[in-house]
Order: sequence, then C-alpha cells, then structure tokens
Amino acid sequence: MEKIILATQELSSGLFLLTNLTSDILSDIEIKNGNLTISPEQRTNVLEKFSQTTPELNGAKAQIDLSLLELNSISVAKLNPLLGNYVSELRNKLTALRNFLDKSVSLSYSLPTLLGLNSEKTYLFLLQNNNELRPTGGFIGTLGILKIKNGYITFFQTNNVYDYDRFAHNRLKIMPPAPISKYLNVDGWYLRDSNWSPDFVEAAHQIEWFYHQEVALSSGTLKNYNIDGVIAITPKIISEFLSTVGAVEIDSFVFNKDNFVDRLQYLVEVGYQEQNVEYWQRKNIIGNLGQKLIARTENLNLQGWLKILQSTLDNLNAKHIQLYIKNDIVQNIINKENWSGTINSVPGDFLMVIDANLAALKSNQCVIRSIDYTLQPNMRAHVEITYKNNCTFTWKSTRYRTYTRVYVPLGSEIIESSGAMEIDRSKQAGQVDVSEDRDKTVFGAFVSIEPGAIGKLSFTYQLPAKILNNLNAQGEYQLYIQKQAGTLKDNLQLDLNFPYEIKLTYPSEDRHLWGDKQYKFSTDLEIDRQIRIGF
Repeated sequence: MEKIILATQELSSGLFLLTNLTSDILSDIEIKNGNLTISPEQRTNVLEKFSQTTPELNGAKAQIDLSLLELNSISVAKLNPLLGNYVSELRNKLTALRNFLDKSVSLSYSLPTLLGLNSEKTYLFLLQNNNELRPTGGFIGTLGILKIKNGYITFFQTNNVYDYDRFAHNRLKIMPPAPISKYLNVDGWYLRDSNWSPDFVEAAHQIEWFYHQEVALSSGTLKNYNIDGVIAITPKIISEFLSTVGAVEIDSFVFNKDNFVDRLQYLVEVGYQEQNVEYWQRKNIIGNLGQKLIARTENLNLQGWLKILQSTLDNLNAKHIQLYIKNDIVQNIINKENWSGTINSVPGDFLMVIDANLAALKSNQCVIRSIDYTLQPNMRAHVEITYKNNCTFTWKSTRYRTYTRVYVPLGSEIIESSGAMEIDRSKQAGQVDVSEDRDKTVFGAFVSIEPGAIGKLSFTYQLPAKILNNLNAQGEYQLYIQKQAGTLKDNLQLDLNFPYEIKLTYPSEDRHLWGDKQYKFSTDLEIDRQIRIGF
C-alpha cells in the first residue's frame, strides 16, 4: 500500500506540472461560442511558449517515470483483486501518458521550427497517390509549394507533376532505374518517377534535384523556390481532414470524406476532358481544394483541432505523412520518432517489402497484399508475398504490375525464389535482382496478377551468421518489420522456429501456444512491428 501511495504522489506532482504548463501555453487562446479564436500575434506567442516547454515536459516525464517505477515493483498477484486491477489499470494509463510526453518533448523541439517560428519556411509539398503505390507511398501526381510563418500558411500553390515534366521531356537526359526503363518502356527519368528509393529522406533529395532541374528548363514559366524541406502525404490525410471540417465545393463538384479519392481520380484521369482542361493542368484542382480546407480551420472548434492533431500523429506513425527538413537537429528528432520514412538500422533481423506499381493504373485500391515470414532454427528465412487482385478492367484498374523489392539484413544470401515473371502473362520465369541499399541486402523481381487472380512471389534466403551468433550469445532474437509508406493494413503472418525453448515474447502469443520453440503471430502492418523473443 505504501508503494501505491508513493506512486500516486509522484503522479500528482507530474500532473500538476503538466496542468500548469498547458494552462500557460493556452492562455493566449480564446474560445468564443465553442470556436477557437487566435490572432497572428497570439499564434506566435503560443509557438514561442511551446518551444520553451522542454525542461518542464522532461520534469513531468521524470515524475511519471518515478510513479511507474513504484508501480512496477508491486506484485499484483499478491494484492486484493480490486486493488490489483486498479494498479494494472494505472500502469497502463501512465505508460500511455509517458508515451504522450515523449512525443510532446520531441514536438517542443521540432514543431516551432517546422511551423516557421520567426522565420518563414518553404516546403516542397507532395501528394502521393497510394492507389498507385510507389516506393515512398504513391505516385507523385501533385507537387506544390507550401510556405509557413509563425504557424500560419502564407502561400500554397500546387501543380500537376506533368506541368514540370513537360519541360524536361527529351531534354533532361537521365537514365531511369532499370525496372522503370523495362516495365514502363521509357528511356528518361523525370520528376514523376523520382521517388524510387523507399527511404524517404534519400528520395526527398532526389525529388528536390529533379524539381530544380525541371523548373530551370521551364525558362521562367515555373518559379524556382529555395526549399527548406519536403513534406509528403497520401489522400488519406485529406479524406480525414474533410471528415473534420465538412464537405467542400470546387467548380460545382462537392468533395467529402467518402467520395474525395474516387471523385478526384475521375476528374484528373477522365473528367478533365469534359471541362476542356489542358492535360498538365488537370490536377490543379487540388490547390483550390487546399485553399478552402485551410480557410475552414479559421473557425474550427477545440474538438475539431484535437481531432486533427490526433489524426496527424496517427498518420505520421503510419507513414501517410513523411517529413524531411534541412535542419539537422529537427531532422534527428523526426528520425527518432520514425516520422521521416527513412529505412531503419536495427541490430537484429529485418524485413521490408516494397512494391512499385508500374503501369497498373490505380489498382492498389483493390489489391490485397499479405506477407508471410517463416524462420527455421538454422536461420534460413522464407518470405512469401501474396497478391489478391480484386480489380476489373476499367479506366482506373487493370492487371497488377509490380516490381517488388524485399529488404533483408545485409549479408543475407538468396537460396531460391518463385513467382518472378519476365513480363505480363509470360510463362518465362523472371530474374531475381540482388543488390545492396541502405545497409541492407535487396531482392527484386517483377510479377503481374490478372484481375480476379491470386499471385505469389517468394524468396528463401540464409540470414547472416551474426543473427544466430547474437541469439546464442545474448539469448535473444529481434525482428523489425518496416511497413511501406502509403500501405494500409497488409496482413502479416509470422512462423518463427528456434533451437531453444522460448521464455519471453513481445508481443505475446496466445496462451495455448506457450512452452515450445515456435513463435506464431498474426497482425497487420498499419505501423512498423517489432518482435522480441527471449530464451
């Protein structure tokens, strides 16, 4: 009981610090008739105060840590059931609060800079269509310039990516990566295909390079901006924004949370012809939509802002928002929070499956991808990717053509593969490309799946000796499965077999599976997944 009292006291101290801090930050914000009102000066004051909260947030976090330390030393099994439930529930709530404070500390370092506190920031804005999946999240259909100062958007303009590429056609002599050349049948590399690296930070450098090159080739038609960073989102963000602020009408077309993706795809792929809009200007409607959405936030109520904040954090974690900022301190924080889309370096086993939709239209909206990973005691691994193509042949969907890359620990050696195709509907087996990228070994192959069909692509390989050596020396195995940006909830099945009996697992298996040398787990890849097993 004494430990519970001490834990409660530490918690109270932490909450007191947090309450005072929140009250001070929000003192400049007024709420009238349920809506937030904040002047430009007040917005600047809020950002300045928030930028100075790091010591207080760390203090509150330390108090929560002390409370958790006391609670974790309590044996719940020895307590009265009611008291035991109270302690368990309190632990869970404190852990969630502690995680929230961790994010808050990171935001206090980075958010004021990101939002242009006392210095306007200019970002290259990308809308990546994840219905046409590409390595960093989707096809770059729309590219824009976003300017922010003191938390206020001072300028936002978008263009169709082809509005840039048209100036570079047959003039920018850059050979594309081999799969783009072969499966898209092109001999030039342009901005629209520049997000080939699945590491968003690396891709952002490539995207910005193409941006400056193609703007220069426009001879002044397009303005060249100095870029402070690159921000990429998928349409999921806009749909959720519409869910909060309500439907928006653009040129007699009404966009809401349910029809946004389908209506936008129709207008930019087919409907632009009915409106007599030039091909390279057909996606400029997104800029108009963005302006109206920004205007809607001016009178948004507190509940709406909290909903947007939660949606933003969720989508950062799920890689539907990715950030690259030209500020080393801020970028290091973004990397630490896993918001940059960079390929992570980990000490143990690693798996990442990357699709590149090559001329399969918007078929990813009706293709279901599942990943099965099997490991044998000798550290022989097998990954099988199953594609179920629920599409039909329409203006927006067709057979699913993907060049798929599997990132595994550096030094892994391919043993065999199945499912690779030379080209569409070909019975000739395709080759498996083996390369290295971002401190990983990479297996790559092409596969095509007809509408209504199921296709499989698999790789069997030997993990490097260090994985088994670490398992023997440290009595632990770790696996990090990194999701591809832009994907939703790919099914993930794990069947891991070891030479020793398993003692501890995270996440835990179902109880009836305990007490053997096998770990079986089923989940999804909405976010990255980390597995830890102790022997």
